Amino acid sequence: RNVVVDPVMVSSSGTPLSDKGTAAAVRKKLLPLCTLVTPNITEAGVLTGLPVRNRAEMEEAALALVDFGCKNVIITGGHLDKIALDVLYTGDFHYLRSRKTEGDYHGTGCFFSAALTALLARGCAVPEAARIAKKFMKKAFKTTFRPGEGMHLFGI
Repeated sequence: RNVVVDPVMVSSSGTPLSDKGTAAAVRKKLLPLCTLVTPNITEAGVLTGLPVRNRAEMEEAALALVDFGCKNVIITGGHLDKIALDVLYTGDFHYLRSRKTEGDYHGTGCFFSAALTALLARGCAVPEAARIAKKFMKKAFKTTFRPGEGMHLFGI
């Protein structure tokens, strides 16, 4: 009933994590089944073929993703300059803003989509789940640690 798809196709550093056929398979096989898809701006661009660099382009990409059959879309904008703006589309647009946490973090999209999945399973509506998950992430960033020279990891 509550299928959340986090299309992990591009790392936060820009490294491709899938082959060229993955985007087409996600569009055709997974998006029509999902309650919510949670791409970052780079993944939204890969899935839609559109440039996604700002709020207007995030909105355009969200509408394109809904056209592929998913019910709700949240494009995470932690890779935008100066602000972490997430654009949620549920038939209407909702905007979730927070101050951007500087640094490199491993697993933010996975962590966020897992929180959304748990909240939907508890019965939250998508907009409410998105707001709570965004607040959860703000707290989670305070628990990160950096082993050695690598990216920060979540300590929860």
